[in-house]
Amino acid sequence: MIFDSLRLQAQIINALAYRDQAERIRKSPFGAVGLLVEPLLFVSMFLILRVLVRIAAAAPLMNPVLQLASGFILFYLFSKIALKAISGVARSQRFSELRRIRPLDVLIAGAVVEFQIYGVCIVLVILAVSIYQWQFAVAYPGSAVAMFILVALTSLGIGLSALVVGHRLPVVKFAVNTLIRRLLFWTSGLFFSIATIPDFARPFLLWNPLLHGIELFRHSLVPTYPIPGISLGYLLIWAFVSLGFSLLVYGNNEQLLVADEAADV
Repeated sequence: MIFDSLRLQAQIINALAYRDQAERIRKSPFGAVGLLVEPLLFVSMFLILRVLVRIAAAAPLMNPVLQLASGFILFYLFSKIALKAISGVARSQRFSELRRIRPLDVLIAGAVVEFQIYGVCIVLVILAVSIYQWQFAVAYPGSAVAMFILVALTSLGIGLSALVVGHRLPVVKFAVNTLIRRLLFWTSGLFFSIATIPDFARPFLLWNPLLHGIELFRHSLVPTYPIPGISLGYLLIWAFVSLGFSLLVYGNNEQLLVADEAADV
């Protein structure tokens, strides 16, 4: 019985994810390829900027393309999933007549689509670097996948928590939205390695779980990449505590959220 329910739930989320992806492909002027243009374009732009301003050292810690791409792709994975969750459950109103589909299913399906898009992006970058170097650019593929998943879970947990708590305290939703859009952009290691930050300044950055996810992902690509102060345990705590808390509070407030969103639509 339990396995049948889980299988049905997985089928619902998969169907919603497929519908979300098909809708986005239909709206994109470039079709399926258009879903990958935005993240890859941002990576390319900042890579060119990095080369022009000569930020890259003569002996970089890792391939600069991989370093920059991993930072930006993981950041956009995190921000897209979290911001989509924070935006609320209004999109689920179109499925309100289907009793088996809950708003949470729609939010998870959206997260799955973002995970697929940015997963394909990072795979394409890794393959391109591997072909250029004539050597596979990932030392520990399993670890890299695990870090990618943990970042996605953390973003979903933070987004859902901000949605529910922010429903009662709107300032919380605004604060988290601003935090993700601005502060995380500059403190998540997109442009730098934590090893290049002076010891006295690292505590001001290490509070950021996304920084831990990005640096651990890079370390899984290149084991010699230094990650002083970075902790897998810290990322795990953020991922599972935030996700567990968000599911708990969401379950207790789902009907209130749906009712209020329906009134606003």
